[in-house]
Amino acid sequence: MQAIIYFMEIKATFNLRQPKSEKPTNINLICRINGKQSKINIGTQFNIYPKHWDKKTQTAIVNNTLAEIFVEENTKINNRIKECKKLFDKWKEDIADNTNQIHNSETLLRKYINGEINSLETNPIEWFYHCIETISNAKESSKAQYKRDVKVFETFIKEKKIPLNSFSQFTYEILMQYQKYLSNESVATINNKINTLKVLLNHADNYSLIDLRKNRITNYKNLSNKIKDDNSIYLTEEEINKICNLKLTDDKKIVRDIFIVQYYLGQRISDIANLKDATIKENEIELYQKKTGTHVTIPLISPIVKDILIQYNYVFPANIVNNSTIMNRLIKEIAKEAGINEEVTYREQRGTTTETKKAEKWKLVTTHTARHSFVSNMLLKGYQREMIKRITGHKTDFAFQTYNDITSKDAAKFILEKENQRTHNEIKSPTIKKANVKVYERPESEAWNSLKSIDDYIFHNLYNLIIQNLGVGKTQTQYAERKRSFELASYFLQKINEFNNENELNDVLDKVFKRILELLYNPERISNDEIVTIIKSEF
Repeated sequence: MQAIIYFMEIKATFNLRQPKSEKPTNINLICRINGKQSKINIGTQFNIYPKHWDKKTQTAIVNNTLAEIFVEENTKINNRIKECKKLFDKWKEDIADNTNQIHNSETLLRKYINGEINSLETNPIEWFYHCIETISNAKESSKAQYKRDVKVFETFIKEKKIPLNSFSQFTYEILMQYQKYLSNESVATINNKINTLKVLLNHADNYSLIDLRKNRITNYKNLSNKIKDDNSIYLTEEEINKICNLKLTDDKKIVRDIFIVQYYLGQRISDIANLKDATIKENEIELYQKKTGTHVTIPLISPIVKDILIQYNYVFPANIVNNSTIMNRLIKEIAKEAGINEEVTYREQRGTTTETKKAEKWKLVTTHTARHSFVSNMLLKGYQREMIKRITGHKTDFAFQTYNDITSKDAAKFILEKENQRTHNEIKSPTIKKANVKVYERPESEAWNSLKSIDDYIFHNLYNLIIQNLGVGKTQTQYAERKRSFELASYFLQKINEFNNENELNDVLDKVFKRILELLYNPERISNDEIVTIIKSEF
């Protein structure tokens, strides 16, 4: 009888986990059982902003001063609190009727509140699948990816015969073994799959199913990617035209059309999938980017875009545009059909191992290549990066730079063509000779004889490249800078005998170009004289 009275008198209160936080926080059901306080999270999907919580009534605030979205969310929270109160009362009745379960009362209460789930008897993998279904703020596509990631983890556990019947067995060591198991995957893939587990484990921690610190899960660090985006490529305008001119049918035609629109707009594939929400005008398109919410205005630089969009009534088939597997598989096949088979060299990191590989270019084409190609080709046309960033939606130079796949060879070729068109006469003018620059004659040697076809090209290539990257303009005060650029080009012209072949020379030029860029963007603002001195000393 005393047990019945004791449990029927237990009261439940609802408090916030972090009442002073400026971000949404958990709501805990709190009660005292046998003199011990118990805190039970009513569900991470019912987090609330502390300013929306009425401490006196222990409910979420719902009134017409709140935005509609908060009214809707707070109403759900209040319904959940009512549900928890009913479950709490049911728990008290059951304990009162089954006094032999008094020793297990707290565990049973957690089962009621958490939907028959507790850490003592719940298999983590089974719980992961259940948890994925209950994450209210996750998109269906994200849930599907979570399930695929958990399936890979489940396969690993079975293949390696690792005992994992409760959360108490889920430790840091398991994550490290899983990382090793995935070592043939890219760093991004490994990190993404383990991050999925960490997301789900955080949910389990909120339900008090696991102690992440005690099990040392918090000690796990993602792999660092030493060669980020090194296998990314861009397609030249000529290659884009080859793809555009292919005669294709069915799904291949749809994928090609999506890729071409994505290229000319410079947006992510997720934005192309949602063009129905964009404002399409005669010469431009306005949209809010799905990933960042950034508002961008995109010029329609090719009539092809509108022609394609009209064919699809501005909405591409969802089963194609939203399926990255189909898109990436078919765009590779399309690029192969277009004859984009130039051999490219790239570095690839698998786990902690880095390798240099070669492949035909079409094998590296993905949907994201379209966005990379837009950025790279616009830069090669001479558009300023700040202008391009306004269209792509990039906020920082660091993020933008990952989309710039122009090699030093591409840059040199572009600069040479532009400078030959605009300043061919200026380069040979008497004003340059007044700078007292010694022009070195081409030495006679076997090395030079093997480079007859490129010697003049290399010299002017270097000269124009260095001028461009030292920021030389047309004013009188900048002739000294032009002189130093000419001297630096002449310096490398002298060293031609040190190179055995064209590839070796190009490798050095590539390093020189990158080093110049590093020095130019050095926060200490190194002068042009210092840049020349440093380059000569290092090369």
